Amino acid sequence: MPKTSVNSPQFLLKYGQNNLNHARFAVVVSKKIDKKATGRNKIRRRVISLIKKIFEKELSFDFVFIVRKEIGQDMQTIEIDLKKVRAQIH
Repeated sequence: MPKTSVNSPQFLLKYGQNNLNHARFAVVVSKKIDKKATGRNKIRRRVISLIKKIFEKELSFDFVFIVRKEIGQDMQTIEIDLKKVRAQIH
């Protein structure tokens, strides 16, 4: 299972093939981004909602989104960045 990664200003995406019939997603938000768990969970929920919308047709892949400090609070900029990341996946 070759792992590959895609860089963007707000995310680092690592992905690889899995042997299942569905995709799996993980979003990692470190304490460096927000010290409070409520803030990290808010970012995680926003990113997951956009991932479900943008990556809905991906099958048999595992995706790990690592959020960077440059993450914005604006949903539109996050969505634009996720679409750019999606376009770079082979």
